Amino acid sequence: MVRSNFSACLICPVSGRSAGEGSADRVEGCLELTNLISPWLIERLARFAWLGIKPHIVSVEHPDSIGENVSAIESLTSRVQWLNNSVDWWNTAIIVALVFAAVAAVMVGGTTYLAFKKAKQLANAVSELSAAKEAKLSDELRNQGERTAKAEQRAAEAEQKAEGFRLDIATANQRAAEAARTAESERLERVKIEEKLKPRTLSGEQQQRMEEKLKPFSGTPYELAVDPIPEAINLIGAVDAILRSSGWVTGQSAKTNFRMAFTLPSGSKVEQEYSAGVAVKLTRTLSAKYGTAAEAFILALQAEGIPARYEILPESDPSPHNIHVTIGSKE
Repeated sequence: MVRSNFSACLICPVSGRSAGEGSADRVEGCLELTNLISPWLIERLARFAWLGIKPHIVSVEHPDSIGENVSAIESLTSRVQWLNNSVDWWNTAIIVALVFAAVAAVMVGGTTYLAFKKAKQLANAVSELSAAKEAKLSDELRNQGERTAKAEQRAAEAEQKAEGFRLDIATANQRAAEAARTAESERLERVKIEEKLKPRTLSGEQQQRMEEKLKPFSGTPYELAVDPIPEAINLIGAVDAILRSSGWVTGQSAKTNFRMAFTLPSGSKVEQEYSAGVAVKLTRTLSAKYGTAAEAFILALQAEGIPARYEILPESDPSPHNIHVTIGSKE
C-alpha cells in the first residue's frame, strides 16, 4: 500500500505522465530506476554543489510520511513530479557536461595544433642545427685542408732546403776529402823529401846490433869506395867501424889504373867512386865463399833502415878477392 502511494507521487521522466496514467509495470520500472539512481544522484549533486551548480530540486515529502488517508493517485502524482524534476536536473547536467566536453574538445584541438606547430618548429630548428653543424664541419674541413696544404708546402720547402744542405755538406765533404788527399799526398812528398834529405846515420845501438849479426862471418875481406860527399863519407866511416869490430878484414884494392883514394881515421883506405845508394859487390867466384856474409851484411843494413843491394862483379874485375862495399849519394 505504501509503495502504491509513493508511486502515485512520481512523474515518468519519459512521458511526463504520472505513474497512474500508465500500466503497473511502468510504475514498477520507475520505482526500480529511482532506487538505482538515488545513491548516484546524491553523489553527483554533492559534486555540483562543490562546483557552485545548484540545480532546482523540488522538495518532495517522502511517501512514507503521507498519512493513510492520502489516496494512491495523489501519491503517484507527487512521485511523478519529483522524477520529472530529477530528469530536468539531469538534462541540465548533460548540457553542462556537453559544454565541458566542447571546451575540452576546443582545448584538445588547440593543444594539438600547438603541438603540431611546435613539432614543425622543432623539425625546422633541428634542420637548421644540422645545416649549421654541416656548414661548420665543412668550414673546419676546408680550413684543415688549407692548413694541411700549407704544412705540406712548408715540409716540401724544408725538405728542399734540407736537400740543398745535404748537397752542400756532400760537396764540402768531397772538398774536405780532396783536401785531405792533397794534404796526405803533400805530406808523403814531404816525408820523401825529408827522408831523401835526411842523412843516413847509424847510432851506437844500431851499430851494436849489426856487429852481433856480422861477427859469425869474421875474417871476411872487404874494400871501401864512397861518393865524396859529407853524408856518404860519414856513413862509410860508421860502416868501416862496424866491420872492423865484427872481425872483418879491410884489404887493399888490386886496381892499378889511375884512381883517387883517401884514408879514414881508422886507417882504412877508401876509393872515390861517384855512385848512388849502398851496394855490396863481389864476383861469382868469390860469392861461393863469402856470399852468405855479404847477404847478412845487406840484411843488417836494411834492418836499420838503410837500403842496400847485392851486385855481381865480372870475373875480370881488377880486385876480385875482396867484397866491394860502395856507398854513393842517397837515392
